[in-house]
Amino acid sequence: MKALVVGNGESRKQIDLNLFKRDEWEIYGCNALYREFIPDHLVILDSPMRQEFEQSGVKVANVHYIEDIPEYEPMTNSGAMALAIAMRTHSEIHLIGFDLEDSDGRVNNIYNDTENYYSSNKESGGFIIEQYNIKVMCNRYRGKGKVVRVADNNPFELDKYLENVKIKEYIKGLENA
Repeated sequence: MKALVVGNGESRKQIDLNLFKRDEWEIYGCNALYREFIPDHLVILDSPMRQEFEQSGVKVANVHYIEDIPEYEPMTNSGAMALAIAMRTHSEIHLIGFDLEDSDGRVNNIYNDTENYYSSNKESGGFIIEQYNIKVMCNRYRGKGKVVRVADNNPFELDKYLENVKIKEYIKGLENA
C-alpha cells in the first residue's frame, strides 16, 4: 500500500482527494484537513489546532500529537512530521500540497483566513526551514523507498532528494488508474 501525505499548500486545491482509492492508499493529513476530508492519520503539533480538533467531535482513526512523535524536532512542521510517520511503514510515499514556496510574498496555505490560521495578507517568512526539513526527512529515507512530490515548482534543488511530478500529469495518471 502506498502512502499519501496531504499538506495544506494552495496547489492542493487542484487535486480531488477522492481520486485516491482507500484500499490502495493510506492517507496522512495535517491540521485542519479533517474539516473537509477524513484521513487515516492526522498530525497536529500546535495546541490551538489540537483544541479545535478535539472540540469538533470528528473521528479520525489515528491522531498524532507532538508528544506521540519521537521523530519530532523543534522548528519542524506538521507536514514534515506526517512524512516521518509515513516513512515508518511505507516504501512509496506521495506528497501533495507541499508547495514549499509562495508566489506573491504571502503565506501559502489553503486554510488562510480561517480559525487557527494566518490572514491571507500575512507576509511569508519564506520556506527555507520547511524545504530543509523535507530534505532531511528524505535523506534519512534514502535507500528505503521512494518519495514523490506533486507540484509545479521545484524549489531549492529538492529533486536531489525526491521525485517531482507536475500536477496535471499526476492527476491524469490517477484518473487513468
